[in-house]
Amino acid sequence: MEKINSEGSAVHGDCLVHQHAIEYICVDPVCRQTPFSCMFCIKDQHKSCRDEFIIEEERLSNDQRISEVFDLQLQENNLQAEKKQIAQTISNQVEAFKTKVRSLSESFDILIKGNIEEIIEDQNALKFFKKFYRINFNDQSKLYEAHSVFNVDKEEADSIIEHFKKDMNGFYKTFVKNIEDYPLEFSTGLKAPNFLCHKFISIKKKGNGLSFTRVPGSTDFNYFSAIYQVPLKGVTKLEVTIDGINSGDPYLDVGIVDSKKFKSYSTDPVVSFASDTFSYCGTSQSGMSGTYGSAKFQPGFVFIMEFNPVNMKLSFTTKDKVVNLYKENLKKNEPYHFFLTLYHPEAACTIRATK
Repeated sequence: MEKINSEGSAVHGDCLVHQHAIEYICVDPVCRQTPFSCMFCIKDQHKSCRDEFIIEEERLSNDQRISEVFDLQLQENNLQAEKKQIAQTISNQVEAFKTKVRSLSESFDILIKGNIEEIIEDQNALKFFKKFYRINFNDQSKLYEAHSVFNVDKEEADSIIEHFKKDMNGFYKTFVKNIEDYPLEFSTGLKAPNFLCHKFISIKKKGNGLSFTRVPGSTDFNYFSAIYQVPLKGVTKLEVTIDGINSGDPYLDVGIVDSKKFKSYSTDPVVSFASDTFSYCGTSQSGMSGTYGSAKFQPGFVFIMEFNPVNMKLSFTTKDKVVNLYKENLKKNEPYHFFLTLYHPEAACTIRATK
């Protein structure tokens, strides 16, 4: 990556952080920083980005030059399904936000009516009741007595208003976070940095997928694993190609774990077979129904893993239908995480998103 000398501001103006001309554009797929960067942004915020994805801004200063830098061969409408899914997700979150606000208003109406039975039965109304009334227990009458705090001075009134602001701000932040967390990971390919990976497993980019191998020199035999830290929220369809396998024990496990099991790992995950997992390992299965016949992993063997959050179903299949495994009725709203296990030093595979 060569530094360029720019005279005055570049086409995209100045960097808002350092007040220097924009000289570079970062198109590294795993970068989460602002793509338009000055020389200081590159040094400070893009030091982990790959040099070949840092493009000099002057190379993109007109259409003719841009066409010389990029060779895009996009399939027609190849993102229409993702676009619809994003729109549906945003729509769902907007409706959920409106529902929460509506529920908040209705609960406040219940509080105003003062019917203690209705207040006790409504979670939000009860929360307001505890905030806006001083509650004491009368030892003589053995009753709880509540006195409004609204007949208060300005300081206490401001405190009450602040409670409302925090409630609404909390609802709004949850709404925004749910949209921002919408997982596009599997529609554009797995991201290596998002894996919680055992130190004996190596992940490298391979075409439009990721290659998983044992680290050279790691000769131990154990359930060394890599777990994707982003839960599978959208429809996920992965093509798994076996690149290497132990001929005497063709074991390489692929599947999902629930959030409880995922949270039990902090570093170097070891996911033992059939330990509260739903998976297929070539010679057996864990938690699945269906058949896998006499199929055994060998180099070049290909199968599909598909997770569908709509009907909460997981499946493993091959084109010839020799492998046809499925798990239905997974726990609804339970976050599930993709994982794979390389037990033998020879075990290796490539995984890519597919349609």
